[in-house]
Amino acid sequence: MRAQVGQFTDAAYTPGWFAARRGAFRRRRRAGVAALALAGSVMLIGCRGHDMPAPLPDDFATQLARATFPLSSVRPCNRDDDLEPIVSAMRTRRVIAMGEATHGTREFFDMKQRVFRALVERGVVTVLALETWPELAARAAAYVDGRDRGTARDAVRAFGLWPFETPEMVEILEWTRAYNQSAHDRPRVRLVGIDARHPERDRRMAANVVRVAEQAGSGAVFVWAHNGHVRTEPGAMGSYLRTALGRGYYCVGFESLGGTFVSNSMWGLLAGRLTVYEFHEESGDYYATYLAESPHPNFFIDFETADRFPAIHAFLRRRLRSHDFDELYWLKRLRLSSRSIDEPWSGLYDAVVFIRDTTAATIVF
Repeated sequence: MRAQVGQFTDAAYTPGWFAARRGAFRRRRRAGVAALALAGSVMLIGCRGHDMPAPLPDDFATQLARATFPLSSVRPCNRDDDLEPIVSAMRTRRVIAMGEATHGTREFFDMKQRVFRALVERGVVTVLALETWPELAARAAAYVDGRDRGTARDAVRAFGLWPFETPEMVEILEWTRAYNQSAHDRPRVRLVGIDARHPERDRRMAANVVRVAEQAGSGAVFVWAHNGHVRTEPGAMGSYLRTALGRGYYCVGFESLGGTFVSNSMWGLLAGRLTVYEFHEESGDYYATYLAESPHPNFFIDFETADRFPAIHAFLRRRLRSHDFDELYWLKRLRLSSRSIDEPWSGLYDAVVFIRDTTAATIVF
């Protein structure tokens, strides 16, 4: 399935363009112009408006830099010293869930793959659980276990779902198979699908994860799913996992200031193609706008660590918006409440990975 550029995408909007404009966006945020404009537009389309956010402390950026852990790379690489704070936060958990704000962002997939590798190599994780149905994951499971003689591309194609038909998923299957082949006396890694066709989908997904965790013994389960499933708001898979596992469940959301992502469109569904969409937030009621104040473009923020800093403790409890793009973005994008959530992060996640500028994933089939 090939991606086409959507009619709302400006080809001049590149990561370099975002960098050049960032100073202007910050000044406008400080002035509150964007927040007022957004509030007016929200009222026009029938969504709940926000009051203009209260000013942040003058040392917010300084506290943010101290409370977060910069990432030297998003792509998997030979050095992973910068991942030690992440591994430390996850080491004793039974289920580690990493989300994604879209199903079509390359950097989200890269970063999840990087963390997954680090956890496997350190003996923390022994199961990769994907947001797909068990029967669709069967070929990939056989491939990583060495029972399937085909290629990783064959296994990816068998998913039949475009969010998995990416070079990053091909890489993670190839890496996991190679790891298993050289594991010897180390635990091998299994791959499973944990999605469910059920009226109470998230509850059933959580039950599937708990069952897999019980089978995994001392190894942890790494869940690969959308932010909307991993977070702990009522009704989400993460809420049931929190109830069942307590601190044994650790969920990480993903957020970005802007960039591009790939998803469905009405005409694309008819033509068998995906569409590349562009987004960028400059308004003062998005978490991403404030996180972009950091001197680090990409970082990890563990909330338990961040709570030691008063300004960040208060910030994580603000009612601000987060991007929430799913495969029905093309249908929902006219309503702000359908493409973002406005809940305090402290009640949704244990941590967040922030990647300032993102790009659309490449679909290989």
